Amino acid sequence: MFFVLFLIVFCVSDVTFAAIGCQHKSFGQESTVCVCNSNHCDTIDPIQKSNPGIIQQFSTSKNGDRFARKELHFEQSLSGGIEVNLYPDQKMQKIIGFGGALTDTSGYNFNRLSHQLQEHLIRDYFGANGIEYSAVRVTIGGSDMSQREYSNDDSNDDDTEFHHFALQQKEDLQYKIPFLKKTQSTNHHMKLFGSAWSAPAWMKNNHDLGNGGHLRGQPGDKYHRAFAQYLVKFMKAYQQHNISWWGLTVVNEPGKFPYNSLEMSGEEQKNFIKKDLGPELENQGFKNFNLMIYDWNIPGMKQFVETILRDHDAAKYVKGIAYHWYASNDQNRHDLKAIHEEFPKYFVLSTEACEGFGGDSLGVWHTAENYANDVIKSLKNYVTGWIDWNMIVDMHGGPSWINQHLNAPIIVNADNHEYYKQPAFYVLGHFSKFLPPNSVHIHLTTNSNHSDYDLIAFERPDGGTVMIIFNKGNNEQKFLINDPRHGKSHIHVRAHSIQSLIWY
Repeated sequence: MFFVLFLIVFCVSDVTFAAIGCQHKSFGQESTVCVCNSNHCDTIDPIQKSNPGIIQQFSTSKNGDRFARKELHFEQSLSGGIEVNLYPDQKMQKIIGFGGALTDTSGYNFNRLSHQLQEHLIRDYFGANGIEYSAVRVTIGGSDMSQREYSNDDSNDDDTEFHHFALQQKEDLQYKIPFLKKTQSTNHHMKLFGSAWSAPAWMKNNHDLGNGGHLRGQPGDKYHRAFAQYLVKFMKAYQQHNISWWGLTVVNEPGKFPYNSLEMSGEEQKNFIKKDLGPELENQGFKNFNLMIYDWNIPGMKQFVETILRDHDAAKYVKGIAYHWYASNDQNRHDLKAIHEEFPKYFVLSTEACEGFGGDSLGVWHTAENYANDVIKSLKNYVTGWIDWNMIVDMHGGPSWINQHLNAPIIVNADNHEYYKQPAFYVLGHFSKFLPPNSVHIHLTTNSNHSDYDLIAFERPDGGTVMIIFNKGNNEQKFLINDPRHGKSHIHVRAHSIQSLIWY
């Protein structure tokens, strides 16, 4: 094990920064974690406008850099390196946001921290001195990352009047709502969207929260109407606690699984939306709401989406398409672009991603690289944002009622009164902190393409230009950046690193 404590002080445009450096801890893996406890927790300073001609370079690497900063300059005459040409007038999709999921597991682990560490963690994820997440996915009822299997209306009878509907004392009132209040007070423009893993068992033809099963009857009948009402009642119950909603997915992963799940074909979801959920949302004050369809892996996505969006009566209630990263590859990501081209009015959002957790997961670098690879390739195919799965897990990757062990950007060690920020936390921050909502993807070209590196560029709402360069290879790469408005600059990107460049 090793520990490093340092203070970074620098100036940009007469603004002084004093970022608190990472206290590294090794668990014997490829890289390290940064320790947060009552004595120390590293910070990342807010992005500040630099003077014209200055590039701020922030790097995170396998060998321990965590938002390490340098200043570079544009010049008029340079050559050598991989040429990258920006075309600022060629604009593509706007960013909606980056973030993670508030599962019951995340809320439980957050609740185990001291008040001081809770404040640190909220700042780390959502604050100007953190990675500035702008979106949170919220589980409606239980999921596989809960400590028990439940819904918000576990009645043994047909409770179509919802006499038994209730927010849960622990999961909703202790774990999720207090966390969400803190996030919304830290970021007043936070986008919250809900996802249910299952309908209550009495609404389903197998009378089981898990093992798939469909809603009883047909769209337009009392059970489909009840599920629509159930989703809306959950959101309105949170609104009574001053929680504001931005969106909703129809249901998480509409397939058959042994744990919380609800099966819905594209045809079923289409009819449910136009006969039940869409009208219920509008009647209850959620008009022009960000309703998202699908919410599953890319294989099968295109046909499912076409079934719904080619039907005007269903499509009029829909704003976006949600999908998960688990079966993504370089070939099927092209379906994301194809869907955008066929349905350009509807945004495409990546809403879940994670990897497994084991004894060798603390300080792993490969998860961070897998994340960076997927985010960049998704954004290149018109995706508008990227939402991770659990924001917080414990030292065993849980807890979970199905004994599932998953990784997360933040790992809580409650026994030691501290938590650890994984390399993936910082890598995600290279997107979430630098690409606020309404940043616009701009076109670039290079004179060399290689699987070891990838890059993408955006224009921020404040006028800044951001380029993110990811190098997963074993060798340093040298780039020659050409922005026709400013000039050229050489950028050195070390092996196994990601960097965000920003200039004004």
